Amino acid sequence: MKEELKRIIKSKYFSLTEHPIELSGGGFSRVYFNLRDMLCDPNELQLTCDCMDDVIDELLVNPMGEQAVEQGVDVLCTPLFGAAPMTAMLSVHNGCRAAYVRKEAKKHGAGGRFIGEVREGDRVIMLDDVCTSEKSIKDAEHLVVKAGGSIVGRAVILDRRRTVGTRLRISSLFHIDDFTDER
Repeated sequence: MKEELKRIIKSKYFSLTEHPIELSGGGFSRVYFNLRDMLCDPNELQLTCDCMDDVIDELLVNPMGEQAVEQGVDVLCTPLFGAAPMTAMLSVHNGCRAAYVRKEAKKHGAGGRFIGEVREGDRVIMLDDVCTSEKSIKDAEHLVVKAGGSIVGRAVILDRRRTVGTRLRISSLFHIDDFTDER
């Protein structure tokens, strides 16, 4: 399954541009992945979720390199919008709630930064499609912890981080090096 998903990403959702483009996570790169479109195709979403279920299962056995989460996970949470379809489907697969964190508080209706909820004591796995700078996942985590949740793991489809040192521990299906040596 994972090799099939890699083939799909490489053939349809990966590009090496002539000139650097600005990335949503900051910085510029000639390497671009458009995984949001992949998660809008029902067959590709299903394949992605089947692969990500294995990553989540591994996190539940050995989250963030520490002790096991014996009671599972209560919430799968993602910054809007990239991984929203995947998060919804994975919450069904794993029998837990989904929550989505907005970049800004909604100014109408009930307002707030969450769609769905994180409750005091919830065990939360953070999800995203691509991790470039960690900014969106860190911002979302801050709100999850403020709401009383505990981060028990992080998982992304693609980790494109090149830096080492003070990085978040994030499990991923793929790393940028699986597709290119280009920075």
